[in-house]
Amino acid sequence: KYKDNVKIEDITEYEVQKFLKPDCENIFTEFMCRDLIENLQENTGVSKVLCELAKDNKIYFLSATHPDFVQAKHNWLKKHFPFYTADMFIVCKDKNLVKGDLLIDDCLDYLKHSPCPHKICFSKPWNTLYTGHKMTSWTEFYKSFQPIIDYYKFIEKLKTTNNIADLI
Repeated sequence: KYKDNVKIEDITEYEVQKFLKPDCENIFTEFMCRDLIENLQENTGVSKVLCELAKDNKIYFLSATHPDFVQAKHNWLKKHFPFYTADMFIVCKDKNLVKGDLLIDDCLDYLKHSPCPHKICFSKPWNTLYTGHKMTSWTEFYKSFQPIIDYYKFIEKLKTTNNIADLI
């Protein structure tokens, strides 16, 4: 519509509007709609990885989405994750208010200020300056961060056992 040729590689900051023509400043309000959200493709491997992790772990989906799109995101999650239930979806404009064991995000502000002890940045052109743990795919995450997952499983087992031999 605006004959702009911006590519994802050109977006080096989270605020995408800075990289668009001035007449595109309201692009999200103009083009964002429930159908768009509900029909987004999932990242390769995410469903397989999270379905596997959900067998032994509590998974929550944290979103800073606009209230108009909560239902659309809920529908998208139901469509892509068989284990998903509505109580796993947390909508919070300031993700830094929510503490979990691990936060995966592509927004540096959330990662920098998160109270979560483990933070992983999903690699995107706008967060190349992030110096913490990064991942480029869900398959990579599953392989690379399996020790973190195993650690939490061990801690949970430790909490429920009285016999040290059971841990070995």
